[in-house]
Amino acid sequence: MKKGIVVFLCTLMSFSIFGTTNISAEVTPAILVESAMAQPGKTVQVDISLQNNPGIVSMTLRVSFDTAALTLKNVQDGGILGMQSHKPQYNSPYTLSWVNDTALVNFTVNGVIASLIFEVDESALIGEQYPIIVSYDLDNYDIYNKDIECVDFAVQNGSVTVNDEAFEPIYAPITDFSYRLVHGGIYITGYHGNDVDLQIPESYIINGKERDVTGIDESAFEGNETIASVILPVTIKSVGDYAFYDCISLKEVTLLNKNAIIGEKAFGYYYISRQKDGKVDHFTLTTYNGGTVSDYLSEHGMELLEITKPVGPGDVDADGEYTATDLVVLKQHLLMALSLTDEKLKSADLNEDGIVNILDLIKLKKNLIE
Repeated sequence: MKKGIVVFLCTLMSFSIFGTTNISAEVTPAILVESAMAQPGKTVQVDISLQNNPGIVSMTLRVSFDTAALTLKNVQDGGILGMQSHKPQYNSPYTLSWVNDTALVNFTVNGVIASLIFEVDESALIGEQYPIIVSYDLDNYDIYNKDIECVDFAVQNGSVTVNDEAFEPIYAPITDFSYRLVHGGIYITGYHGNDVDLQIPESYIINGKERDVTGIDESAFEGNETIASVILPVTIKSVGDYAFYDCISLKEVTLLNKNAIIGEKAFGYYYISRQKDGKVDHFTLTTYNGGTVSDYLSEHGMELLEITKPVGPGDVDADGEYTATDLVVLKQHLLMALSLTDEKLKSADLNEDGIVNILDLIKLKKNLIE
């Protein structure tokens, strides 16, 4: 009987959207498909996002595209809608599916739910705009909440426009930094401030989208004479060659990702002549022991100071890295099977709202997937 009522309600609300819809940014639940540009033969990422999500536990979407011009090469789940069972075959229409029938709480998080990586065919027409169309069917229970009620989303579709010009990396100021956009994040390319003690943030909002700071470009801080200490966030995966070379005042570096890749003479060296480099006196780098960063220090005869506190939001078990163990520990805490210390509770509060709950669990799962 309950299923019959649901079918009736879904029928009243059902529709399948094709084409572009104008969406009110204030109240209308919306599925947004990003538009992008790419050259023939190149790959391009198209993000699909939620806006004004009122709360759901299940969503199934079909993504249609012109297979003569676009080949779907990969799909990356956004990690914010729970368990996914996306279609393994990358043909059109491609099916994205999240089903959490046993969830007791709706997923209300907004943001990127999936990123689609397309390759543009060599024969694609220059200047042509190839639509990326998302559709769903409420008659088929494609979107519903924990009470098995249909949830209606407007759809704003996107496209891939084929361009014959190469695109240079984007350089623009973020406060005192310059940067370039890379796949999945930001690389710091330079610094124009005058801070003595510098802490680089984990992420920035660019064009309405949060992007992690994932790397420091080669020679980005080279020759800076002001900075005495710097803290690099756990999101940093790479520090380029000579990134902090010839920073004669820089004595203390804290790098919260122990497995970051460190380039040639990135830390602890200064310029004497073309044939000779000097080592910065009393230089120390603080990180967790046992990773690539401590290997760099050992190889160059530099001092390692080991961190004994959590690296930051998400390191719930305080072991210095993000792993599935953090997810298990947080789940046990939410189920009241485990008590966390105040320090670990602070790390578990990923969205920094002062409360540790299922929203933090969802964000941690997303971070682990990424």
